[in-house]
Amino acid sequence: MKKSLTGLTALFAALILAGCGNQTQATVSQSQVTDAITAKNYGKAEGLNAAILLDKKDNKTAKATDKQLKAMIDAEDDIRNHDFDKAKTKLKDLIDIKNGSSKLVKLAKSRLKTVNTYIKTTTTYNRLLDDAKKAYSQKDYKTANSALKTLLSESNINEAAYQPIYTAALELQASVATAQGTAASSTASAESSSVAAESSSSASSSQSSSSSDSSNPAANSPENKPVTGSTDITDADLANARKDITDLGENPAYWSPNDLKRAILKARSENRTHITMDDLK
Repeated sequence: MKKSLTGLTALFAALILAGCGNQTQATVSQSQVTDAITAKNYGKAEGLNAAILLDKKDNKTAKATDKQLKAMIDAEDDIRNHDFDKAKTKLKDLIDIKNGSSKLVKLAKSRLKTVNTYIKTTTTYNRLLDDAKKAYSQKDYKTANSALKTLLSESNINEAAYQPIYTAALELQASVATAQGTAASSTASAESSSVAAESSSSASSSQSSSSSDSSNPAANSPENKPVTGSTDITDADLANARKDITDLGENPAYWSPNDLKRAILKARSENRTHITMDDLK
């Protein structure tokens, strides 16, 4: 494209010369170049300026303006391609060129402000996107969503200059939503499993306790309940009760001290000094 533009510039300059003969300088002036620059028609300005150089190769202003125009045309190409760093370099080079078009320098400075704004905004947007990516990698979905919300709420985020950032933000937003759904499902499943495990453990403990009580004869007695009137039952009374059980052909180990005390009290209520098997029921 640049080679084609250069060819057109040379052709434009040749046509100007052909039409003017030896009166080039009177027909093409620096003011005409300036008018084309003011209109931001840099291709035309370059052709007019080239015509001046064809007539006077040592024209200091035309030579400097030629360098400026080439830098400006290249910078505008870079801006259209969103390559703002390259555009910035070329615009700064243009501004530093001496003896050229002051009007072009003024336009380049204005354009440089625009380029710097694009660069600054791109840096800010990339920082927000990086923050969201980092939070997502750490499974901090709340922070990731907050950064993405801030980024996507910018009024110019969908401009062509920021298209790569905008697309990446939308893709990451979808990934965060999917990850949140998966995490919520896993949490619900884990909680459900925990409740089931606790319920199973409680039932098992209850069954174990019931089984233990039924396998031990002494456990069936209300061992932990106080025995009314038992305070006057001595160890000797208990020993005699065990002997009574032994004499009845049973093993006294199957009955607890409270069982024996109740049997003794029952026998006493009937004015008996020895217990029977009925007293133990």
